[in-house]
Amino acid sequence: MTELGAIRNARQVAALVAMILQAPVNQQYVSQGSTRYFIALHLLDGTAVIRSYWLDSGELSRGMLLPSAFKTAVEQALQQRKSRP
Repeated sequence: MTELGAIRNARQVAALVAMILQAPVNQQYVSQGSTRYFIALHLLDGTAVIRSYWLDSGELSRGMLLPSAFKTAVEQALQQRKSRP
């Protein structure tokens, strides 16, 4: 898997995790037709959790409906990666 971006700032990571934990969940929701990324959350115990994330709908698999601030953070991480040599 190719890393397209990363968020390593502890405060920003904490804010993003809080968004995930507070997100409404609708497992009947099905995202289709938009750009999908795989979000990897690297945990303190050395393991990782990887989930699909649809940029247009804001859904983190499976059925977690995230706010637009999460999308903004992902887009910024992607832009930062593109701007590196």
